[in-house]
Amino acid sequence: MVEKTQKPKRRKKQRVSKKRPSKVVVSRGKRKSAVAIAVIKEGSSRYVINGKNIDTFQNKYMKTLAYEPLSFIDNASKLNISVTVHGGGSMGQIQATRTAVAKGLVKFYDGDKKLLSEMEKYDRNLIVEDSRRVETKKYNGRKARAKRQKSYR
Repeated sequence: MVEKTQKPKRRKKQRVSKKRPSKVVVSRGKRKSAVAIAVIKEGSSRYVINGKNIDTFQNKYMKTLAYEPLSFIDNASKLNISVTVHGGGSMGQIQATRTAVAKGLVKFYDGDKKLLSEMEKYDRNLIVEDSRRVETKKYNGRKARAKRQKSYR
């Protein structure tokens, strides 16, 4: 028998996309036990928190808190912001979101000193996380500071 020689298979050339890579920034914000992770990139003005568009939120106060960091930049309509939040209550989550987005914007604009100083003058908690946490409960009481009363009569 005569063996056939196999021809090597041709590989298809992979196409390299010529799109320039868009800038992506990831930042984190905390408030009480809520942790928010924000992803900011160039795009078409989308603001999403846990998969829901921010415009669908019913509470107007929460909306204004979430939009606060965007008031410091001019071209907010060219950014896509996606936030994932877990833990804590609704207000803690929205404040953690606010901090994460503000930190991300400063990172996105390469640590712009003017933007940073404006945010800190307006509200320091936009940039600096609130370090306060719930105090742990101690023995001989119902809460952290409350103690059982003593009666000597």
